[in-house]
Amino acid sequence: VVPTLLHSFNVQPLLGVESVIKQKGYHLIFSTSEGSLEKESLALKQLDFQGVIGFIVSPVYAETADRYLIQLAGQGRPVVQFDRWVDDLATDVVSVDHYGGGYAITRHLIDQGYTDILYFGRQPLEISSINARYRAYKAALQEAGLQERPAIWIRDDMGEVDYQNILQIVRQKDHPKMTSLIQW
Repeated sequence: VVPTLLHSFNVQPLLGVESVIKQKGYHLIFSTSEGSLEKESLALKQLDFQGVIGFIVSPVYAETADRYLIQLAGQGRPVVQFDRWVDDLATDVVSVDHYGGGYAITRHLIDQGYTDILYFGRQPLEISSINARYRAYKAALQEAGLQERPAIWIRDDMGEVDYQNILQIVRQKDHPKMTSLIQW
């Protein structure tokens, strides 16, 4: 269960998982939560009811601890959190080192002599992976004695954002069409 299939970041790992489990005689069933805790829990309940033996979930951000994912993990069901995680939930997590990566890239820019470094990210900041990268960016700047600029928060409905999109945003930040796509 992933928030969306609009980003290749979610699709590529699913294809990788599918290629491995097919060799073992298993099938992958996927569903999207559309960023909604209700839809995430409903999808997990439906999969559970269908007799699914394990769950891979990229959890949505939610301020409440009332979620079906916690019930599954509490029952000892095989659950793996992917990329994002619910704090203090006793499951396996497959993720990159978001903090280490965010720190390393910011530190690399600083070491190259850059002093005016912008942070581009998606909301909400409370999503564990986003929060870790943003905290790392701020820590690297602070250690270097550099001033933090206001972050640029890209709305999730923009879809994939690549280098060319980012350049366009920076160059046309005052353009009405572009400012509707981002939050300054």
